Formats: sequence, C-alpha cells, structure tokens
Amino acid sequence: MSLPSQWRSRLVDGPPLDPSTMRRAQARLDDLTKPRGSLGQLEPLVVQLAGIRVRLSPALRSP
Repeated sequence: MSLPSQWRSRLVDGPPLDPSTMRRAQARLDDLTKPRGSLGQLEPLVVQLAGIRVRLSPALRSP
C-alpha cells in the first residue's frame, strides 16, 4: 500500500515526534489488561499519535 505523494510529504515534513511521550504511551499500552501486541497495528499508531500530540490521552470535550 503506498501513500499519495501529498501525504508522504506531510509525514516527512511534520513536527518531530516526542520520544519521551512515545515511551510513556508504549508503557501504558503494555500495562493494560490485554496480551502485549494484541491490538496489532493500532498499538504503533497510538504510540506515534502520542508522540505527535505530546500527550497520552486525547482531550474530551462536551458537545
């Protein structure tokens, strides 16, 4: 599966990932009551998103 060139350039030019937040996100995933890695490709995606946003949990707002 290849990404369109506009997406690929955004991934390359995006902000740097925060390694500290990514380590904390991975530790949190590993601590959940589930087998490690059982969420497949979602786990690396969650860790990467945490590194981008520099926060472990999303902010939830009332509608």
